[in-house]
Amino acid sequence: MKSVYHHGDLKNALLDAADALLLREGLQGFTMRACARLANVSHAAPAHHFGD
Repeated sequence: MKSVYHHGDLKNALLDAADALLLREGLQGFTMRACARLANVSHAAPAHHFGD
C-alpha cells in the first residue's frame, strides 16, 4: 500500500470503513488493519484516533 495522507475527517472515515467492513465480512472478518486498508490509511491510524 502506498503512503497516503488523508485529508478531512479521518475519525469518521474510519468509522464508515468499519461499518462497511462489518456489513461485508461480519465480526469474524473484522480487523483494524482491514479497516485501515479500506479507509486507505496506515495500519496505525485507527490506534492513533481511538487508542485503547
